Amino acid sequence: MSFFTFLCVFFLSLTLRADDYKLRFDTAEKSINNGKGFYQSKNSATLAWGEAYVLQSYLSMYKSYSDISYLDKLTNHFNVMKENLSDPQNDGKLGWQTIDYSVEKVKNSAFTDVASSDSTLPKSWSRWQSTDATVYRSTKAGDCYSNKPCAGLVIKSNPGQGWQVAKQSISYLPGKLYQLSFLGKTNSSGQATVYNVSSGDVLANYTFNNSNWGYHTAQFFTPINPNDQIVLELYQMDHSTPDSIVYFDDVSIRLVAEYLAHDGMILEPIANFILEVQRTPELLAKYSNLAFDYTALIESNFIDKWDNNWKEQPPNSIYTFDNDDLSSYGGGSSLPHNQYVHFAKMLFTMGKVTKKKAYFDRAYAMMTTLKNQLKPNRKLNNAYEWNYSDYIVTNKDNSPERVLAPEYGTYASMDVEVMIDFAHSLSIFDGQDLLKLTKTLLGVMWNDDNGGYIGSNVTTNRHHNNHFDALGGWILLAEVDSSVWVKMDKAWRSFTKFRSIAVDDNHLYRLKILAALADWDPKRVVNRGFEIMSAHDPSMAARWQRYQATSSTIYRSTNVEDRYSGEAGLVIKTAPDKGWQIAEQAVSYVAGQKYKLKFAAKTNGIVSDIDQTIFNDQRGQSY
Repeated sequence: MSFFTFLCVFFLSLTLRADDYKLRFDTAEKSINNGKGFYQSKNSATLAWGEAYVLQSYLSMYKSYSDISYLDKLTNHFNVMKENLSDPQNDGKLGWQTIDYSVEKVKNSAFTDVASSDSTLPKSWSRWQSTDATVYRSTKAGDCYSNKPCAGLVIKSNPGQGWQVAKQSISYLPGKLYQLSFLGKTNSSGQATVYNVSSGDVLANYTFNNSNWGYHTAQFFTPINPNDQIVLELYQMDHSTPDSIVYFDDVSIRLVAEYLAHDGMILEPIANFILEVQRTPELLAKYSNLAFDYTALIESNFIDKWDNNWKEQPPNSIYTFDNDDLSSYGGGSSLPHNQYVHFAKMLFTMGKVTKKKAYFDRAYAMMTTLKNQLKPNRKLNNAYEWNYSDYIVTNKDNSPERVLAPEYGTYASMDVEVMIDFAHSLSIFDGQDLLKLTKTLLGVMWNDDNGGYIGSNVTTNRHHNNHFDALGGWILLAEVDSSVWVKMDKAWRSFTKFRSIAVDDNHLYRLKILAALADWDPKRVVNRGFEIMSAHDPSMAARWQRYQATSSTIYRSTNVEDRYSGEAGLVIKTAPDKGWQIAEQAVSYVAGQKYKLKFAAKTNGIVSDIDQTIFNDQRGQSY
């Protein structure tokens, strides 16, 4: 008479005590601003393209090593970032801002172009109370900021004629915050003013007296009345001072703007932290209050902030740029794919946290739009290619700035990372999509020359100048094919020329790449928590194999009772007439070193012993 028993394994870890990539990660992390990353910046571009990768890498390292100190760093960083939130546009939504991507409102801001009617005057600029002897464009060394061929604006005093002024009318969006910035120097004092000609109000006024080149900024709100005329004026502070000279270069006025792309990139690791706390018993006591606060912050300030920019044009739906000053694409045009995918992933994760259907629906709609843009790769039919951006909605998507070129390697890495995450939940994407993306990487983009590198876009293996930066998301396809890790490990060592733990390059992407290399290192058990399903067999955990077993006796389960933490566990049932039912994974090793094996498991009480065996396939020995 046979009887039925089962075993649930929740996570399993086999780790070398002196872990190669963990040491590399920790050393690299300490080298970036003395371990502070970029969290003290108030610039959303720096936070999104710098600190977000740091936060994400901390979370990855915690999941990989169960080292809670990484989560302490994540929360310490984000708590400071929270304090730097502001609402300069007074729309009731906190955010982080930048001027890095908004449209330049000053024409010929670097004075490089010459007016067609006057060779001494910069194009688009005019004089007031001045002549070509007192206000003029100069390419003379010292009259402009750069030592390379450049141009600057020189303003000399003429006490008998009043202020000598260079000016330009500025277009604007009404009632918005803008930033004036410029490089300047003087032998007396200089002034930059933004003036409302219609009302007589001074909107911004900056005085400087530095004798060497200095960078100066001032912020101001534009008039509520869109018909008011505003003018930028450059001149001396005291026009009566003889022989006073003021120099200007790189004069700029840009919208102080918030971006959905930045919100998504910054908040994605925070949403994942909240979910990890929610699903891990050991974390609840320490972090539950923070997780609650972070959830409230995201829901009240970010999730619905961009609803007015949501456009639906079946079968596609997408967010669009808010206004003409945000991007050269123009207000109303579709965001490029890499600029919405992380917001989709953040919404998807917040849906898991809050169980709110609206979050899932919006995330699914965005990723359905991306899925609709995938097509057979021109180089390999069973691989994918897609564009950097597409004409998703008709409004203004005929912009001459619109880029329909194949997606760039770095941005594709961002897209792929999110597609992988959705495939793990069989949401919009699945294992077949991951197989095609793996073919894109290995069959189209990868080049084994010079240690290995990735091509510049999804249709070529020609060199990418920052080819290693492009690997952050692609490396996660090691879950599908173990050769991905092998190739990227070799590329990393070739690229950085590591000979010790010393860091040769601490570029902002490096921590994320190191964390991924550490997580999928074959000298450790990979997919330890069985979180990731196999792209080849959805019933099994990725990178695990069955021996003498079937999907009915060994399978990955997401049932609450079958998992200790996270989203999944592994269930093993007996089959007395079939012999041992075994789940196994080949693990490489460093000879003669000490390893630590740990796991969480339970049985139904019939199993009297749990057997976790390390087997030497070459010698036929068990340990």
